[in-house]
Amino acid sequence: MVRKHSIPMDKLYATEQREGGTPALLDDVPGYQRNDLAVFSEEEWQQQRDSLILESWLAKAREAPH
Repeated sequence: MVRKHSIPMDKLYATEQREGGTPALLDDVPGYQRNDLAVFSEEEWQQQRDSLILESWLAKAREAPH
């Protein structure tokens, strides 16, 4: 499926053992590209990225007083 529909996938997750995704019931189900699933436009993502990624949240949590 990944190759047939040119779906980008990290090679470490592209094996059944690594659970590269939920298997489709049929072999002709089209895949979605990353941009098809994006909530933000590329411009919006670049503007808000630092406030949305896990690493930023973790850094703020470490800085917060306990």
